[in-house]
Amino acid sequence: MTFIKSVFLAFFLLTFSPVAFAADDTAKAESFIDARVKSALEFIGDKDLPFDEKKKKFSGVLESSFDLKTIARFSLGRYWHALEDSDKPAYFSAFKEYIVNVYSQRFKDYSGEVFKTTGARIDQNGDVLVNSSLIPADGAAVSVTWRVRDKKGGMKVVDVMIEGVSMAVTQRSDFSSIVSRNGGDVSMLLAHLQDQNKKLAAQ
Repeated sequence: MTFIKSVFLAFFLLTFSPVAFAADDTAKAESFIDARVKSALEFIGDKDLPFDEKKKKFSGVLESSFDLKTIARFSLGRYWHALEDSDKPAYFSAFKEYIVNVYSQRFKDYSGEVFKTTGARIDQNGDVLVNSSLIPADGAAVSVTWRVRDKKGGMKVVDVMIEGVSMAVTQRSDFSSIVSRNGGDVSMLLAHLQDQNKKLAAQ
């Protein structure tokens, strides 16, 4: 299940005030998730598609389906306000590049898992929670819940929970640890991301 956890670490929790969906939007949210994920798995599993093309398509999925700037801000947690305004554009750019670089390296772990949505409901915050499963050829299915939010009239995924564990909290914890190890200097996280991007791009 390394592929499942690796790829879906790219999808994070956003805790800003949501715009509530109408009751009849649960089916739309489920369809949104079903189409996006199946499309991604199709090109990830295409053995004839070059890696660079897969990576480009994956970047497009992130750009179109997720609010990456808000995700990047959430991932910094309390350190967001410590980041110099002049460094924020570079951080946003490095964050997206890092996500694409890290998780595209895991495409090779995909072994034909089948994706299936299993229903949706509106939660108390007005978001739609879409339940789904990733079913491997062998072994138990993995439960994946998608939190979908109305962002200015468009649907965006704002968190992914794998077997009940929020990927957003995991990412923010990782970033917080890096900043803490560097005496609270948030610029060191930016340097870390940029360094990792260079290394990953060279692979």
